[in-house]
Amino acid sequence: MNELMNNGSLFQLNCPHCGEFIFFNPPETVSEATMVDSNIGRVKIHNLYSNRGTNRCYEAIDAEMICNSCHYTFKTTARRNFDI
Repeated sequence: MNELMNNGSLFQLNCPHCGEFIFFNPPETVSEATMVDSNIGRVKIHNLYSNRGTNRCYEAIDAEMICNSCHYTFKTTARRNFDI
C-alpha cells in the first residue's frame, strides 16, 4: 500500500519491482482518467474517492502505470487519513 504525502494531493508511490519513488498530482474530481505526465509517463486512475468521519478524513486512489525506471507495469492503491 502506498501513501499520499501530506502536502496537498501529491501522491508518492513506490514501484514494487525496483523501489523507484514516483510522485504525481491526480485530477481532483475525476474518478476514471488517464493522465500523462512528462516525467512519469501515463497513469491510469481508477476510483478516486474520499470519506469524512466526525474528526478524520480518508482519501484514496487506485492507479495503474509503467515505471519509467524499470518499465514494470503495476497497479496500486494509495491512501491517507488526516484530521479535519
